[in-house]
Amino acid sequence: MKTAGNQVSFFRAWGRISSKIVKKNLSVLYLEIIGSFLIGAILLGLIAYSIVTHNQVLIDIVSSSNFVIIICIAAFCAFIRFFIEFIKYIGNLKNFSDFDYAIIEEELDRMNTYKFPYNLYLTENYIIKLHKMYSGAVSKEDVDTFMVKYTDVEWEYGDIIGFESAKIKDNIGVAIYGKEIGKKVIFRAHNNDANRKYADQIIGVIAMKNPNVKVGYTEENRILFEGAVKQNYM
Repeated sequence: MKTAGNQVSFFRAWGRISSKIVKKNLSVLYLEIIGSFLIGAILLGLIAYSIVTHNQVLIDIVSSSNFVIIICIAAFCAFIRFFIEFIKYIGNLKNFSDFDYAIIEEELDRMNTYKFPYNLYLTENYIIKLHKMYSGAVSKEDVDTFMVKYTDVEWEYGDIIGFESAKIKDNIGVAIYGKEIGKKVIFRAHNNDANRKYADQIIGVIAMKNPNVKVGYTEENRILFEGAVKQNYM
């Protein structure tokens, strides 16, 4: 796992990005940030303009329906969320030294890198999860942008997972655990045959890359890692 000594500055981590895959992924996040801000700003400007100019038509539109106000608030909330995701995105990259990050980008762009839905990449040495909007159930352990070496993963399993606290079991997913990284859900999708196959493939690739990883939510593994990971949904 990365150490504090390997970290670079925020702007260094941002400026050294050269991978086309990472740049394209970041461009989506930029559009989400700019788009949500513009929508909120335009609607807020419309509301302000109607008040300042006493434009009765606009005032009637705004006052007769909460829709404009709700969309305006939602847009600014989305802007804040996307901006925080951007900070986390670069914050994740800054954990890697220039040398390690160069390896990540080189492996990410290889033809033999495994690519799965929701921007999950399994390279020669790394698990790489890039930004992707997802409207399904998520928990605090779901990761939006995350990179880790296979050797930092001690346990992996796939199962039907949902909102753990609510015990909703409508998603299929893959979770990994390591002392240095904690529990991370790196893949979550609707529970169907295709996504179950993806989950099995992800588990298989990680096990192949790290033969020492414990596989499956078995009684033996639960006992081995008891207390390390909170499980509320089984």
